[in-house]
Amino acid sequence: MTEKKTEEMEEMMAEEAFSVSAPVPKNKRLISIAGTIPGCNTPAYWLFEKFLWTLINLDKESADPITLFINSYGGDMDSLLYFYDFTTMLKSPIYTVTNNAESAGAMMFILGTKGYRYMFPSAHLLIHDCQITASCPDCEESKKQKDKTWKENRLIASYNRRLVSLTDKCTGGKILKLLPDNLIKESNQEERDLAIFTLLEEEIVLTAEEAIKYGAADYIITPKIFDKLQRT
Repeated sequence: MTEKKTEEMEEMMAEEAFSVSAPVPKNKRLISIAGTIPGCNTPAYWLFEKFLWTLINLDKESADPITLFINSYGGDMDSLLYFYDFTTMLKSPIYTVTNNAESAGAMMFILGTKGYRYMFPSAHLLIHDCQITASCPDCEESKKQKDKTWKENRLIASYNRRLVSLTDKCTGGKILKLLPDNLIKESNQEERDLAIFTLLEEEIVLTAEEAIKYGAADYIITPKIFDKLQRT
């Protein structure tokens, strides 16, 4: 097999790893994304950019809600933060729906508009700290040093500070209820941040019911809700 064909196959595989549905004809404000969220140095990144520009165009049309179905096991941290910053510029609320979302995919789901984050009954979320990122040239070394304190690597530490802040904000602090009461003084921000980071470092796995309890989701989808989401 020639080198050119190999590169073409790799690009095709990368594009298939992340997919964005075209807006549904009867409800063009409903979009579905699936797969690994690509970084800017990957062949599939143009799909992610296309997805963001679709949000812009819908937002220009009206400030009505945009419903985003997310099924992803994670991806690039820079792209996640880009998505977050990007959506804060939109007038349209972003409703999020998931069957299964992990890592960056789970955070993308949690970042949806509060009160409108929906999970299917058998869905789960898995949230963890930032361990490695494709856009970081020193990441392999950082991965080897993961047993050291999270402040030692400036880039990874920066990502983790953002994750801690967003997790706290988007769950309304309820995520701290996963810890015994005597382990956290909520009046002390440094202890609070460290407690949330500890939870992320150990990985948080939540069922739909648990996600609602700890502030990471708002509703479990029923046939009535599902029908309403398709017509929103």
